[in-house]
Amino acid sequence: PLRDMEVTPEEQGELQATGVIDKYRSANDVVAKALRKVIQEALPGKLIVDLCNLGDKTIIEELNKIYTKGKISKRVAFPTSIAINNVVGNFSPLADDKTTLKEGDLVKIELGAYIDGYIAISAETITLPTSMDAEPSGPLAKVTQAIKAVEDALSPLLLVGKKSTEIEELVQTIASTYKCKPLVDVKNHLLRRNVFPGIKKVVRHREVPFDDFVLEPHQAYSINIVLSTGDGIPKPTESKTTIYQKKEDHPYILKMKNSRVILSEINHKFTNFPFTMRSFNDENKARLAMTEIINHELVNIFPVLSEKSDEFVAQKRFTILVLPDKTIKLSLEGFKHFVGEVMADVQPEPPKEEPKEEKKVSPGKRKRGQEQADSMAVDSVAEAPRVKKTQEQNSKKQANRKKRVKKSEAMKD
Repeated sequence: PLRDMEVTPEEQGELQATGVIDKYRSANDVVAKALRKVIQEALPGKLIVDLCNLGDKTIIEELNKIYTKGKISKRVAFPTSIAINNVVGNFSPLADDKTTLKEGDLVKIELGAYIDGYIAISAETITLPTSMDAEPSGPLAKVTQAIKAVEDALSPLLLVGKKSTEIEELVQTIASTYKCKPLVDVKNHLLRRNVFPGIKKVVRHREVPFDDFVLEPHQAYSINIVLSTGDGIPKPTESKTTIYQKKEDHPYILKMKNSRVILSEINHKFTNFPFTMRSFNDENKARLAMTEIINHELVNIFPVLSEKSDEFVAQKRFTILVLPDKTIKLSLEGFKHFVGEVMADVQPEPPKEEPKEEKKVSPGKRKRGQEQADSMAVDSVAEAPRVKKTQEQNSKKQANRKKRVKKSEAMKD
């Protein structure tokens, strides 16, 4: 997609700007809610296109609830993609597609949102249940275990000064223990406002060496882990490409009026971010226009890739905010911060509760309630003397009772 760009001095320390971290967090909250909804509805027999629509719709609905003051741009940063089993990703089918989920499918769900140009993208992998409730086994089990192991080992190490090559080497080492391989051409990016997918990327490729960079303070990164039980070299499928992104420069003037209208809509509605054909009001007109637009290379395409049919691919994607003393991880689980090997949940401050009005209580009830509270408030230091005093009083009462009994018997005699 977009060409690499040099980081200007003004862009150094982007997270230091007021409100930027909150916007990243809010975008991640929206993405997490959409992911949960799609995961909840991802069941055998469901149409993939319906689940993709659900993901995009949820993002838009949740974005409309926040940052309502001022003109802050908020949209889908990456349309919902649902890829099953050996399919790698970018599968966001057209409205008439009839592809459904099946029992035991390995399902990868990827989607993203942005607020004021600040991007949060997440991807999760789930395994659909079977009628026999059988546990995953074989290659499917290995790749799901591998993706979890890589995430757990990698997350605490994503700190200031960590080299991108070290990240990739760790991924490869752990993946190999599960007889899996990282996919080539999968990228981790330094995020930048209004730039998708980002800049300063690491590219895993069988012929091209790693591009090395160091995690810098006050910067945001997109971490994308994709593992395969195959050779890690995906190939194009017969599925139609439906996700596109406009190129930065498009000096060519299209001949067809419909194509010019659609291109204008792309520029104004989607700006620099990917979009799916379903996003247009008239999908059929958009399809016709995209033929001319693609022929003149005015957009980048996101082809649907896959491994061999008997292999499995798993994915985990999340955003990290690197600060001088810690790193904040944004994912489906919310947000965590970690320093070294210690990881802890970061919980938002609970809302302040307004003082409750005290109910009017009658003097008698108040007195009895106060006596009960006083008796419950006795601490352990005062407990022993009180018990001792009670015992002495009981002993005196028993002695007095005996005296009265003897006196009564004497009077009878």
